[in-house]
Amino acid sequence: AGAVRAEEGAGGEPTRYYNSVVEIDDGGVISGAVDKAHLVPGGEYLPLEGLFGRLGIDRMVAIPLSFSSGAGPRALAAPGGLTAAAFVCYEMIFPDLVAAGGNGADFIVTVTNDGWFGDTPGPYQHLRQAQIRAVEMQMPVLRAANTGISAVIDERGRILDALAIDARGTLDAVLTVPQPANRTSPSRLTGFLLVFGALALSLGLRARPRRRRD
Repeated sequence: AGAVRAEEGAGGEPTRYYNSVVEIDDGGVISGAVDKAHLVPGGEYLPLEGLFGRLGIDRMVAIPLSFSSGAGPRALAAPGGLTAAAFVCYEMIFPDLVAAGGNGADFIVTVTNDGWFGDTPGPYQHLRQAQIRAVEMQMPVLRAANTGISAVIDERGRILDALAIDARGTLDAVLTVPQPANRTSPSRLTGFLLVFGALALSLGLRARPRRRRD
C-alpha cells in the first residue's frame, strides 16, 4: 500500500517524511517499507531549499509536505517464499534504478498516483514505461494506481488484466515467475550498450557527407 511514513528525528532533529510503499501482513501489521528515493523536484521537495528560501522562491512553490529521499528500492517478502522489488510512482521510468533494485527479486510492485496528470496522455505513457521495465527485467509487474491505470503485466510486457482510469474493482490474473536462469533480456545482459550503439550509428549516418547532385 502507498503511504506517507514519518520518522521522528533524534536529538531535536525535525521529523522526516517519506513517500513510501508499506507491506502489511494478513494480521494488519506493517512488516516492511520502501521509501521513495527519486523525488519529484518542485512537487515533493524544493531543490536547494536553503538558497531558494532566502530568495523567496519557496513562497512561490506550493509544496504541501517536503519529503526526504529514501535509501531506495529493496526486496519485500511476498507469499510463497517470493520477493518483490517495490518502486514508488515515477521511479519506474528510470531503467538503471529498476535494474539495481530489481536484482534478485521475483517480481516488481509499483504504486503510483497518476491523478495529477489529469486528462492527458500521461497515465498511458506511465503504464507503457512499466511494460518496458517488465520486458527489460523479464519480470512480472503489479501496478496499482489510485486513479488508474492499474494493471497486471507479465514478463513479456503483456497486460493480463487492468482497471481503466477512475474504474473501481480488483484484478485477478495468473502469473508465471521466470527463473533467474531464464531471464535473458538483452537489456539485462548489455545495459545501455545497445542504446548508445544505436545513437552512435544514427549520429554517424547523419554526419556522413552527402553527395551533391549535378
